[in-house]
Amino acid sequence: MVHKLDGGNGRFNRLLEGVAPTEPRLPLVHTTDAFQFLGMMEGGSITPQDCPVFEGEALTYYFYGRPAFRPNAHEEATGLEHYFPVCLIFKPSTAVAIRRVFPFDSGAFHGGHYAAYVHRHMKLGDFALEIDPSTPAKIVTRFYGSNEAYLFSKDPVDNVPADQLEARSYVGLAAAKGGNAVDSRGSGVEVQGEVSLNLDACLEAVILPVSFVKTATGDRLRSKGIEVLGYATMGRMKPSEHMGSITEVCASYYARRKLISSEPT
Repeated sequence: MVHKLDGGNGRFNRLLEGVAPTEPRLPLVHTTDAFQFLGMMEGGSITPQDCPVFEGEALTYYFYGRPAFRPNAHEEATGLEHYFPVCLIFKPSTAVAIRRVFPFDSGAFHGGHYAAYVHRHMKLGDFALEIDPSTPAKIVTRFYGSNEAYLFSKDPVDNVPADQLEARSYVGLAAAKGGNAVDSRGSGVEVQGEVSLNLDACLEAVILPVSFVKTATGDRLRSKGIEVLGYATMGRMKPSEHMGSITEVCASYYARRKLISSEPT
């Protein structure tokens, strides 16, 4: 199926031809909130949802390695757990039926949040990448050089030829220092999936509020061999403000798994 947002000049994708993917590969992650996560657990799967950008399609959005998405970014401060973020880390062996791959959050592009870094005639499809599990790791090699630099949102290497306009837009976006719209989603590789995944079979670890660790939910996860990683929460904070803590927990987990060589400093 070809969506009206598909298609593009393919220039960015051709830049990755012949690039070797960085090893070891990082897992795909999906960030949601506590309420929706409990619903997933009860249903036993993560199921594609109707997409407001690619209208008419049901998709699940993952990021490569980095918990970049900030759920409930506009919710006010709260001490209740409902909106607290939960990060699902999938097994590297998980076979996702990939629909599309982009070098950044496609929803943010579609919403005009990256307008300062792209030509007004650039289309979302101009940034579409090869539908292959190795593609995200090629982005890491070409623009960051290491999993650590990518995970911690370090400035990308600025050695892109002048005529690679889409890639230069990406470098500018990824290196941007200011503006709330330019957060980790601007350089986190997005992978769109189009089929459900069984959580018991595919989940490797879950990062959730520390208050959930010693609950029936935590017990159930551990009984399935899924690692439970808690992060500390603060009362009366906006839910999205906990994403820094989640990234630190994620990095520590990757370091322990030897997916990165060091924890954040």
